Amino acid sequence: MILNKYGKVVEEIWLKIPKIHKNVLLLDFIIMPNHLHWIIVIEGDNVGAITNRPYNKVWNVIKWFKQISTKILRYKFWLKNFQRQKSFYDHIIRNEEDMNRIVEYIQRNPYKRENDEYYTK
Repeated sequence: MILNKYGKVVEEIWLKIPKIHKNVLLLDFIIMPNHLHWIIVIEGDNVGAITNRPYNKVWNVIKWFKQISTKILRYKFWLKNFQRQKSFYDHIIRNEEDMNRIVEYIQRNPYKRENDEYYTK
């Protein structure tokens, strides 16, 4: 994907996640015109159960990302009608086969863009 100025803002914020959330590693990702896919790893003693400390929870990472990117897109670029999807879809990657399938999906996503129900030329 060749990112426009808004996509570059989203990418910049995405890349700041490990600086804000010290226990998060960024793996593969793709920023599409109307959505994104990413793989993150949350490090910790009890990753499977995701510990009780708030900064260890996936939803806190997503919440931070959405809040920051929405504020910047709305107020720096005057996109007052910009809206994010209220929720998100997550999946716990449990093995190498699952990881390979998801990485392949992410990497192929730009080629399937025209099949997206929200795709516009």
